Amino acid sequence: MGIKGFFQPRLEPERERSLQDPEQILAWFEELDRTEAGLELHGDAADLVPVAARVVRVDEEGASFTLALKRTPNLAPVAGQRFGLTFPMDGLRFRVEASYLGRGRYLEYRFALPAAIRFAERRDAFRVRFRPREHHQAIVIEDILQGVALSGRLLDLAMGGCGLVVHRAMLVQTGMRLGLDADLLQAGAPVAIVRLPNLPRLPLLEFSGRVSHLRQTAHGVVLGVAFSGVGGREAGFLARIMADRLPGFRVDFPRKRRTRDLLEVLRESLEPQDSPAPAPEEEPAEPGPEDDLEVPAEPGEESGPGPDRVRLLRKRGKKILLVHADELQRTILAGAFRADGYRCLYEASSLVQALDIRRRMPLDLLLVDQSVGVHGALELVEVLRTRGLPRETPVVVLQRRPEVRLTLAAKGGGVTFLVDHPVDFQGRLKDRLEALLGLDSGPRGEPPLG
Repeated sequence: MGIKGFFQPRLEPERERSLQDPEQILAWFEELDRTEAGLELHGDAADLVPVAARVVRVDEEGASFTLALKRTPNLAPVAGQRFGLTFPMDGLRFRVEASYLGRGRYLEYRFALPAAIRFAERRDAFRVRFRPREHHQAIVIEDILQGVALSGRLLDLAMGGCGLVVHRAMLVQTGMRLGLDADLLQAGAPVAIVRLPNLPRLPLLEFSGRVSHLRQTAHGVVLGVAFSGVGGREAGFLARIMADRLPGFRVDFPRKRRTRDLLEVLRESLEPQDSPAPAPEEEPAEPGPEDDLEVPAEPGEESGPGPDRVRLLRKRGKKILLVHADELQRTILAGAFRADGYRCLYEASSLVQALDIRRRMPLDLLLVDQSVGVHGALELVEVLRTRGLPRETPVVVLQRRPEVRLTLAAKGGGVTFLVDHPVDFQGRLKDRLEALLGLDSGPRGEPPLG
């Protein structure tokens, strides 16, 4: 499979947070019944004003609930028709969809219990907004090998997406700068990488996604991106910053107790308590086969043994440090490495960060930009070597302009080879890196690239 096809994000329908536990859904509707909370019934489009209602009965065996309405709907409902319901719970509003089953007593209508409960708050009610002085950055890359890459100031953040004011746009393949306008990306277009590199007290976050909107505003060109493929770890980090900045934000749906459980607690509190006999101690359960979990293979991988499988596993274990001060270009380069199967990638934007990473772990390859802040590539490499980087560790320098010292260092063995900017990862660089890392049996005595 080609590198482009390997990295192409697999877009799925946006996953909205919902409560789908049948026991909890029953408990919620029983609480609506006990508290006589007011609901709003949304039916036919012609019925512009929702009908006020309340839950008067919950039938667990029939998997249904009954609403008492304040007035009759404008159009008589038919069996199977779906209605929307919104209601308050613990200071927030929630919504469900329920199928109409039939009539009960006067102004009573019976519905099937819903399969899910969702938040009914407006989308931006759970949205953190950032001030310009906070200087949080966002990177969006349409495709690792071609297309458009954009960076700018993070404007707002939600569990499902973010917005940024675009400050810079460029072509991935050539590095050519582009003008900032609303035609850079089309709404609905997939994007390979959405990177949030410097959120407060959080590690680097990275997702795939799709374009929600791109428009010209008074602040400049604003890009909205919806996240996809958000894992549990990333969702936890997003929830942390949301909860820190939004007092009303809830990560999970509040848990409710069933009416029968509350009645049992009440009954036990009224009965005289006898001293219970000590319960026999239970022996710990024997570990079962389900405790032996294997890490699943990634899409396109073969799970069986073989040379390709061994080579892929070895590639994953190679520790590579990318030292580049430009966040956007470093993101493009790191994405190309990951798409090719490398997983132990470490990134540094300064000499201090590079020294810290080198101190914590041995490296199999160092790739450094021609200049990183006030330091040139050769100066940075020499400092790392005086701090413990072995001389035999391969060093690749990203060359943006001809430099005599770099050319002499490449010929004299000070650096392994030079690669011209913009980087053609799929060209000779990919094969040469594999040879340097011992992943390829091809020749290693090729002349320096660039």
